[in-house]
Amino acid sequence: MDQHQRTQLSKITGLLDTGGCCTMKKLEYFEELHLIFPQYFVDLFGLKEKSYEEIIVGGLKSGIWITHIAKIWLPYINQNKNCIIEIGLRSELL
Repeated sequence: MDQHQRTQLSKITGLLDTGGCCTMKKLEYFEELHLIFPQYFVDLFGLKEKSYEEIIVGGLKSGIWITHIAKIWLPYINQNKNCIIEIGLRSELL
């Protein structure tokens, strides 16, 4: 990868869609990762714990309710800031 490609890649920002159910029923898995590797997490929290409403994501049936957010450090820097990915989670599949 040359410098131009690296520069272009570092400017990609925005929402990445993993699909409606890719992270559903994965809350416990991410909680365990957070316990074992806390240095990779900015935060992992329940939306209600932070006084936020749960988020509904369309797609399956009447939608999927996201109850928790995992914020994870990425090994990239954009505009002199470390990049973070936020992943919506819940315990149940539906």
